[in-house]
Amino acid sequence: MMKNNRQVEDKKVTRAILTVALAAAFTLPLQSCNEDVPVAEPFAAPPAEVIRVPVEELDADTKEAVILGGRLYDDWFSVVTSATVPSDVNPMAVFIGGYLATPQDRTLYDEFVGLDGVDPLKPTKPKQYRCKTCHGFNYAGSDYFDAGIMGAADNMTLEEIQAVIKDGFTLSFGSDTTKQNVPVHGFGDLGLGDTAISELASFIKYGVVNVDEYFYPTSPKIGRGDSANGEKLFQQTVGCARSSCHGADGKKIPFGPAEFVGTIGQNEPDEMLHKIRFGQPSEPRDGMPSIYDKALTTQDAADIMTYTQKLPAQ
Repeated sequence: MMKNNRQVEDKKVTRAILTVALAAAFTLPLQSCNEDVPVAEPFAAPPAEVIRVPVEELDADTKEAVILGGRLYDDWFSVVTSATVPSDVNPMAVFIGGYLATPQDRTLYDEFVGLDGVDPLKPTKPKQYRCKTCHGFNYAGSDYFDAGIMGAADNMTLEEIQAVIKDGFTLSFGSDTTKQNVPVHGFGDLGLGDTAISELASFIKYGVVNVDEYFYPTSPKIGRGDSANGEKLFQQTVGCARSSCHGADGKKIPFGPAEFVGTIGQNEPDEMLHKIRFGQPSEPRDGMPSIYDKALTTQDAADIMTYTQKLPAQ
């Protein structure tokens, strides 16, 4: 029994080390996957005061890059249609499946690699390589990994972020006898070109916000936005309520079985806010536009998101 307890504790420690290593990856100078693995250190302290320019106030070229980068972050396979869809499980899955400390870990692993059977016809491997799957729509990590990217925005240059995305780095785990090196990122090899990488890095550097500022600290999350302004924008100004779009009740275009604008607003408000800000990923870019394309603000996006929580969920 003592040995089993020790094994469980070792697994927990390993997952804690992974969290620190992923955090360090976005705050420290990194080496490529072909070089020696650097020793991960704790999160670098953020600057005493980080002053971010709101996306709506960026110059036109940077704003456009941030918008496109936000779409890539959501689902870059839907934007870069020439990209190679990996046939193998994302190596990062080993950190879930290799050290299963609890039944919850097993469930997360099955979801991550597509063994949960929720939708057997839906391709799952692209999901494993989407930025949002690991880093979340709150930019603070996901159910799978505590891998926030706020540190990158605060502590890294645009060029350093580009290098992490394109060339990747290596995480090492296990004992001396079972040590494994796992490649992380390296999206250049999957067909994400330099222009797309630059746009994605621009989003991380200039487009990421502290999402929690737009919600009350409740569970489930409730938006802090001005719902009345959100209703006006949704129903009139932006045109979301048009019959050719979401409709007045947000149910014109279902996203899945019994899943509508109100469903996402209530159940996945972080995702709703992101999609309002940057639009729906697609190629060509002819679907849902970014709020910034309408000369509106991040606060306007938060107002619309707050209003969507009042729309019918089913």
